[in-house]
Amino acid sequence: MSKTIMSVDDCEYIRILLRQILQDAGYGVVEAADGVEALGKLSGVDMIITDMDMPGINGVQLARAVRDDPATRGLPIIMLSAINERDLGPAYRQSGINSYSPKPFDPDELLATIRTVMPQ
Repeated sequence: MSKTIMSVDDCEYIRILLRQILQDAGYGVVEAADGVEALGKLSGVDMIITDMDMPGINGVQLARAVRDDPATRGLPIIMLSAINERDLGPAYRQSGINSYSPKPFDPDELLATIRTVMPQ
């Protein structure tokens, strides 16, 4: 049974790229263009990969909402962002995000991070 990963990014190109990489690796994929849409699609998701800067609810706010809900609190979350991890600030560190991957990203490194963060 394959795991399902939600890709949350306001850039359609990134979502398409992630979909291809994740599906080729055997994962199911759910996509959302922003945090608001993501919150409505969490059912059946095993992990979230989210961008930081998005309209409406950004990646840190999404992570906080996920952590505040007992039904989703345990979902692994990877921040995939062009913002340097050091520059994300204290809100990022306190949000409960499990791991950070920089953009641009190496597909093999991202898949290794997924395998490390998500229980099999």
